[in-house]
Amino acid sequence: MLTLLIVLGLQRFMGSGALWSTVQPADKDICEENWWTNLLYVNNLVNKDKMCFGHAWYLANDMQFYILSPLMLVPFVFNRYAGFISCSIFLLAQWITAGVLSTDNEWGSSTLGNGIIPKPGSLDYMGYYYIAPYCRIGPYVIGILAGYILAVSKGRVQMNKVTVVIGWTVSIASALAIVYGLRGDLGGGNPSSIGAAALYNAVARSAWGVCVCWVIIACSSGYGGKYLSSNKITSN
Repeated sequence: MLTLLIVLGLQRFMGSGALWSTVQPADKDICEENWWTNLLYVNNLVNKDKMCFGHAWYLANDMQFYILSPLMLVPFVFNRYAGFISCSIFLLAQWITAGVLSTDNEWGSSTLGNGIIPKPGSLDYMGYYYIAPYCRIGPYVIGILAGYILAVSKGRVQMNKVTVVIGWTVSIASALAIVYGLRGDLGGGNPSSIGAAALYNAVARSAWGVCVCWVIIACSSGYGGKYLSSNKITSN
């Protein structure tokens, strides 16, 4: 909000000269019209095609997730199963929504040269998927579940060696697949099918969240090796 105040009210007084007007933000006029969407944290849902501070869409996501978080956290107070069910509902809703939107609009799995040309009349990938909270809440839910697990285990989850090995192997393999599995899409030479892209769009972010949370839980529990599980790392 301070940045909005500076751009809309003060920046015009911070410089001068023949070219001063050309170096001011290009979205100044848009911000004068739609500043209130940023103030209410709905700039990723309302007037998305005229977004003030385009890079601020994720602030809206974070605030919206924070507002919804009691629906996932409060059930844990009464019953852990109720908490897991509540979180599962949010996860399934996000996966289904993203998968259906991706399939129906024939989106690719990336915005960068994925080689798939959306069908005429399809919804905008950026506006209705990339910045949309209903397609991004998955990792947030995974984080809540990981936080609960760490809380009830007092920061140290007991696991046997087989579980640790499987956990690290699956986590590393999944993370590499999520990142490098898009090689054909990014190059455009071997793009994913519509179905494969829909599956990726539906679960990839949540899967990445699981990989990150595994690293956090494993290292916090003493299964990250001498360095990653040292007190200097896990206590910060």
